[in-house]
Amino acid sequence: MEKKCSFSKHIDINAIYYCQECNVYMCNKCANYHSEFLENHHKYELGKEKKEIFTSFCKEKNHTIKLQFFCQTHNQLCCAACISKIKGEGNG
Repeated sequence: MEKKCSFSKHIDINAIYYCQECNVYMCNKCANYHSEFLENHHKYELGKEKKEIFTSFCKEKNHTIKLQFFCQTHNQLCCAACISKIKGEGNG
């Protein structure tokens, strides 16, 4: 199932990117504006192989681990330390 752009004026346009920080799907036009205004946000290209998406590092403070998991509860990519924190098995 293809995702649609989250912007209400573009809901008929297929999304090509997803921003983990904003939890939004974006068409190409929205992605360009998003990148200009929110430079520190990471957008992921939809349709890429999952192994290509999991190449950046976790953005949590003191987590210097590559993203390895997708948390369905929080709908975002995370590292092993985040998973431990979520499950209550570690300090994060």
